[in-house]
Amino acid sequence: MTAILVKALADLRRRRVQAAVIFLTVLLAMATGTMALTLMSQTRDPYQAAFEAQKGAHLQVEFKASTDPQLLASTPAIIGASAAGGHTLPPRCSSSTEANRSTCKPSGGTVPEATSRC
Repeated sequence: MTAILVKALADLRRRRVQAAVIFLTVLLAMATGTMALTLMSQTRDPYQAAFEAQKGAHLQVEFKASTDPQLLASTPAIIGASAAGGHTLPPRCSSSTEANRSTCKPSGGTVPEATSRC
């Protein structure tokens, strides 16, 4: 066993450039393999990762203003939703020349009466 190690070390000393090229080739191959495994594990099933990050599916529903409020209240139970928020109407935004600011005012529904910046 020691004779083989002595011969290997002697060959490495004699052929330094070749030894360096082989070492560099093996190093780059290992780095490429590691990067490939990392990319595969990070990009596996992105939709499942997003689903888990949101703690379930999220659904945003638009409806006509003339829809019956009782029907809207019963919709979460019909579709099997675990939780539901109240309905909100989109704000009406207006621009003013005062410091180039826009303000949004609620247009009704269950939105609290307040003015906020857009």
